[in-house]
Amino acid sequence: MRILKATFAALFLSLACAAGEQPDNHSVLLPKTEAHAVSSLCSRPAPGKIDDGWTPAKSEIDALEAHLSSLPVSNVGSYYRQYVGVIIAGRRLVYINAMCTKPDSGWRPRLQNPCDGGRCFWGAIYDPATGQFSGLAFNGSF
Repeated sequence: MRILKATFAALFLSLACAAGEQPDNHSVLLPKTEAHAVSSLCSRPAPGKIDDGWTPAKSEIDALEAHLSSLPVSNVGSYYRQYVGVIIAGRRLVYINAMCTKPDSGWRPRLQNPCDGGRCFWGAIYDPATGQFSGLAFNGSF
């Protein structure tokens, strides 16, 4: 029975990683085709003109997550987070799209774009070259 449980746990983790999802089940790396969706957010400004998308390495996402607590957001690790590689003015950056409530099942392949919601929804930019966050913005109020 123990071997069966271990096999299922390993299978689950490998499927989650294959889908681009982080093992904590609160974050996902979106495909680079979602980069342009960051240009037209409903309730907060876009981080800039998106020239293209790119796929960050797992090590870059791991570094981002290791520094999340430096963002001035209460309980930042409890948010559901989407990461998408964006190229702005020639710089490879990672856009973070965060939600305080569990999103619907379509959140893994597509950027979620809720309107309003206040501090429950926010976005920020992470620069893997410098390890710095910028452009933190929350959605408008209800």
